[in-house]
Amino acid sequence: SMLIASLTTTFNSNIQTSNLPTQVKSYVATNTKGGVPIVPVSEFNSYVSSQGLSEADTTTATNIYSSSQVNGLRDALYGLTFIAVISLFFSKNIPNKKLS
Repeated sequence: SMLIASLTTTFNSNIQTSNLPTQVKSYVATNTKGGVPIVPVSEFNSYVSSQGLSEADTTTATNIYSSSQVNGLRDALYGLTFIAVISLFFSKNIPNKKLS
């Protein structure tokens, strides 16, 4: 879920700050409220192309999605690492002696 949340946030943010047409930005904002699905970049590119965007807009959107996937994965791994380190701190008082 951390990956989906990070992917969605990054993707939406990057789309909104891009030079894509306003109707594309609105479409993305409306249709990603529940999260962005994780699909191969080639599948995303095919979908965007089928929606009638220009080649330049298709490339821009595909590049944004691709970088958002990488950033989302990186953020999720950082988050999981943080949780693991915190859990080690809280687990220091777990008994380590066998009961007789």
